[in-house]
Amino acid sequence: MRNQIVHNIATQLAHREKDFVNRPPYVPTEFDFEIPTEAMMSESSKQAEAEHRERMSYPIDWYKLLINASNHVFIVENMLRNRAQFPYHL
Repeated sequence: MRNQIVHNIATQLAHREKDFVNRPPYVPTEFDFEIPTEAMMSESSKQAEAEHRERMSYPIDWYKLLINASNHVFIVENMLRNRAQFPYHL
């Protein structure tokens, strides 16, 4: 059984190598792409910047909320500490 399994695996590998030799990968003789123009580069850049802004908007908004929350905590904490020092002061 072991020999049969090894034979099947080796045969599959040999067939794959034979196919590779008989049908080599495509090698272009001339370039298959067009040279990008200034307009294409500009559009691609604008699209990439828009995608980046969209990805970054959530963390930026989250940090803004965090900053506002910490500011409110600071104000409350400061008021409570001042009230403890000066109990007759509003």
